[in-house]
Amino acid sequence: MTWVRWLFAALLLLTVSVVLLVRWISDPAIPVEGARHTTDRDGLGVTWYEVEPEGRESRATVVLLPSAGRSVSDFNRLSDDLAAAGLRSVLVQPPGIDGSHWFDYLAEVRMEDLAADVAAAMNAAGVDAQRPAHVVGHAFGNRLARMVATEHGELVASVSLVAAGGKAEMPPAAQRALIRCFSTWRSVDDRLPDIRYAFFADGNPVPDHWKRGWYPLTARLQSSATRATPVDRWWRAGHAPVLLLQAVRDRIAPAANADLLERELGERVRRVDIPDAGHALLPEQPELVARAIIDFVRAVARGQ
Repeated sequence: MTWVRWLFAALLLLTVSVVLLVRWISDPAIPVEGARHTTDRDGLGVTWYEVEPEGRESRATVVLLPSAGRSVSDFNRLSDDLAAAGLRSVLVQPPGIDGSHWFDYLAEVRMEDLAADVAAAMNAAGVDAQRPAHVVGHAFGNRLARMVATEHGELVASVSLVAAGGKAEMPPAAQRALIRCFSTWRSVDDRLPDIRYAFFADGNPVPDHWKRGWYPLTARLQSSATRATPVDRWWRAGHAPVLLLQAVRDRIAPAANADLLERELGERVRRVDIPDAGHALLPEQPELVARAIIDFVRAVARGQ
């Protein structure tokens, strides 16, 4: 019967659509190493993790904010290195990942809203005006770190920017590759050339944990927040001291951004150029990144 064929076709289409949707939003990252916590921000849930130095009291707290559409598990290695140096890490998950709210953000979202999530996690972790934290942001996370310092400066002792962009435009080829990284309905093999071009310097291997862990809905929300918020609202990072880690071979956040920040912020900025690294930077030069951040946090604590 005709209606039976139409019903079968509709059910088949619905099934295929559900499968594609699940595949689109399901590219889970590796687990985060650390103790999992949740906190409430005006009725919205925020997930964060904590990594403490083993067997001793932490000297300071470092808050870690990941790249667009990526999990804080990208910081697993860095949080271990910070712990070895006596520093406590607080890793804040973006919306839509690991229980952090997303559907509440169906209305327009601004960078201020995302910064409020981070501030709520910081407060829950015991960060306050008497015990401010050092905020580290990678890629999109660097924009968010600067917004946190702008909106909640009393909680921020310093800001470290890893692969910092914002004003100097990325080349079109890099922008296309970045967008295609989140086409999670494509296989990893199909997306690997885009991941390599957008995030890694030529010749550097792409580790397995960077072949997965892409959250397109989270990336769309973060992109929307970026468009809804003028760059100058967060660009100067409040009044905090700034560490600027510039990957020498970064295609997405070219060095022109670092040059602008240096000229505008002057003595507030300490710049470190990282060789043989692209936009990913963290898995490419983990030792150099960790050493620069640890040295900077210690220098700020000493008032240098």
